[in-house]
Amino acid sequence: MRNDEQWTEELHEHTIAQLLVHLQSLRQTVPVNYELKDDLRNKLLERMKQLGVDQAGQMSRHMSRKLRRFWGVSSAILLFVIVSVAGYWWNETIHLTKANIVTLSQQAFPESVALSPKGDRIALLASGNKLVIRAVDGKQKDVFYHLPAPNGKYQGVQWANNARQIAVSESDQHASRVWIVDIDSERSDSSSRLLREERQATFGELSWSPDNSRLAFTRKANGKTEIWLNSTVSLEEQKLTDGSQPAWSPDGEYIGFHREGTIYVLRLDNGEIHEVGKGDYPSWKSDNELTFTAASGRLAAVTMPQINDRIAYLSLPLSEDAKLLFAKWSEDGKHVLIASQANQNITYSIAEKK
Repeated sequence: MRNDEQWTEELHEHTIAQLLVHLQSLRQTVPVNYELKDDLRNKLLERMKQLGVDQAGQMSRHMSRKLRRFWGVSSAILLFVIVSVAGYWWNETIHLTKANIVTLSQQAFPESVALSPKGDRIALLASGNKLVIRAVDGKQKDVFYHLPAPNGKYQGVQWANNARQIAVSESDQHASRVWIVDIDSERSDSSSRLLREERQATFGELSWSPDNSRLAFTRKANGKTEIWLNSTVSLEEQKLTDGSQPAWSPDGEYIGFHREGTIYVLRLDNGEIHEVGKGDYPSWKSDNELTFTAASGRLAAVTMPQINDRIAYLSLPLSEDAKLLFAKWSEDGKHVLIASQANQNITYSIAEKK
């Protein structure tokens, strides 16, 4: 009898270890995903059922009725704990904080609005070549800055990670430029400097490196679309790769980008490029989690480095008639700027991860 009890205890511990390893592997290969919760739970239940059947065949030859009853109760408790923990992991939701903070015409550039690193403000390219800083909570008045090129057409805006500078891209009939605007004060004539200027080219989307020492941007010239890097200190420049919509990861190791309808990730230390999936507008939710607008119109998510595994989808608070353009995360990954299209307008809203 004592040998039976010892064997039962060892078997019980081994089964628990198997379940925990299985649960951990599921968690590592599947990013936080609200829509896949039920599917993963069902797989876990099937695995529990299979383990129970396998162990029951062995235990029936060695265990008494009392021990089998103990095993059944223990399994039920373990299943409840695991499913509860799984529900906590996979029930991450995104709640709307500020709906319709900005509405622009359909002809506007989607990149005309950017979320600050802490998610508490937005930068907006307004008419009259003005840069507007707006508090998300509405408790402060808008701050206006005059942009440096009064006759240019501004296309992109992006906050530096120190929240004291903003990069803007601008073009006129002669050339295209990237400017850096100082917003450290509330003076409307705050200083700005020219980072790059080029004739017969057009500059677009922008992305700062985590330490603000470099700026990635889209360059279109001679029928080609490329991503370039510019130092914000030495003005050194280099072509990175073909593509557009650069997105620098928070740890500085990767740049996500778009090329011919597909999202890729480039590893900066060795130049390796990996395909992620069909879509637009990559954005980093954390150091190793990349989201993008999938071809289906949903917000897709992948986890580095398992980018070839199953793509997950996050639920967003959108109206039924709205089409998702992009979702861009704040530096801390807690807030997201959602741009959607409906009724010939582009609407920007702020949401928060709970």
